[in-house]
Amino acid sequence: MTGRVLVLGASGATGAALLDRLADADHAVLAWSRRVAPAAARRSKIEWQIGDVFKDPLPAVDAILSAGPLDGFADALSRSPGCRPRTVVALSSSSAAFKRDSPDLAERALAATLASSEAAVAEICRDR
Repeated sequence: MTGRVLVLGASGATGAALLDRLADADHAVLAWSRRVAPAAARRSKIEWQIGDVFKDPLPAVDAILSAGPLDGFADALSRSPGCRPRTVVALSSSSAAFKRDSPDLAERALAATLASSEAAVAEICRDR
């Protein structure tokens, strides 16, 4: 990847691991989260921005690594026509497939939300 990389869910465990690797590889990193993780905020190569994928538009960047809520990312991407990254990596969950036929209504709803979000992200990326 080249250019500026946006990491969503940067204060979570997966996001923090991504930040470390990207910073170590000298990428320009914009960490986006509803709160700043104190230890990661001290990394000089990482710019922190408070943002909420359920409310705020995404900034224009060259790449996005999403480790936050997939439904929020899909929604934010749809509300951000100026955000046209060349590379998008969005983490989902195996629950999209494994809980689709669950006897539990809440698990089936989760599976449907994940599948819908995966499809929405893919469609937006194809269109842009």
